[in-house]
Amino acid sequence: MKRVINTKPLLVFGTADFADIVTNLIENSLKSEIAAYVLDDNYIEENSLKYNNKPIVRTSDVYRLYPPNEYDITIGFIGTKMFKVRAEKLQLFKNLGYDLPNLIHQTSVISTYQMGYGNIILENCVISYGTNFGNGNIMWPNSSINHHNIVGNYNNISPSVLTSGGVIIGNNCFLGNNSTYKNKVIVADYSFIGAGSYISKNTDKFGVYVPQRTVKLEGKTSFDFK
Repeated sequence: MKRVINTKPLLVFGTADFADIVTNLIENSLKSEIAAYVLDDNYIEENSLKYNNKPIVRTSDVYRLYPPNEYDITIGFIGTKMFKVRAEKLQLFKNLGYDLPNLIHQTSVISTYQMGYGNIILENCVISYGTNFGNGNIMWPNSSINHHNIVGNYNNISPSVLTSGGVIIGNNCFLGNNSTYKNKVIVADYSFIGAGSYISKNTDKFGVYVPQRTVKLEGKTSFDFK
């Protein structure tokens, strides 16, 4: 996939931990400029009008002060309710005419057929040949989406997720740390997959899947093992 270098200054919606991660990606990996941060009006305090030494602008003012013909925007928060709020914000700014570029860390390897908009892909990720990748996904470090997968929209792909070939991931799914997916399984919309899970069969919409718990071995200490 050809990487498009962002030519417009970027706005970042959000001011918290994930906004800082996105800021680092933009400034240090992509070498792009952040113009301002954006928050909904009711989240702005009068004594807090700057973040990371950049201005904070209200959502109600952003179109007037930072018009979409001059600025792009990215969503710098993860979002609650299985990422429905994140999806709503992406759609809001898309409807206002803003471009939402894909932000891809320079260490990641992307060989996808096609990719939508508004994706954030962090360090050392792989998206292999023949995969279609939708909109608004977050892909955390060291995850690998294998060949001929289909990934929908607004998914959170946690660190070190691994899919086999031909996997279909729906929309608004949470894929937990180190979860693994057998070839050709379907992960239904709004699936919640816990850390360390192995998914060998199709999931159900809204289903929650977790592995058996790790237990402490009673009567043993770490010095009992060589």
